[in-house]
Amino acid sequence: MSHADCLDESHGFAMRQAARYLAKLYERHLKAAALTPTQFAILARLSQGATLTFCELADALLLDRTTLVRAVSALRRARLVRAEAAGDDARTLHFALTDEGKAAHRAARPLWDAAQQELERDFGRERAESLRHELVELAKLGRR
Repeated sequence: MSHADCLDESHGFAMRQAARYLAKLYERHLKAAALTPTQFAILARLSQGATLTFCELADALLLDRTTLVRAVSALRRARLVRAEAAGDDARTLHFALTDEGKAAHRAARPLWDAAQQELERDFGRERAESLRHELVELAKLGRR
């Protein structure tokens, strides 16, 4: 088997190519809101109302510590997310949206929706939904 055949049959390589395409798609749409897809995902998760600890947020979004620290730090600098000590334990922070963060999420949501619609238009709605369901199942393997 040649090197090219190996890549053509690689699940990992195909996933990486698809992930790059999707990242660029969402980045292009969210650029007007000055948010990355990861930052938008954090705002979206926190917009559900509950405050979340760093670990809860990382688990909910399946993000590694470095990626989450970088994204949350940028959101805190922009005053879109606030951190508060959790009761008696000053080492544990709870994150929540500020009023500016709520407004930023509301403003960015149509941009996110436009990215979703573009994907569904170009790839097909049913195929996109099927792919999302399969990817969710695949991501669950990482939670084991």
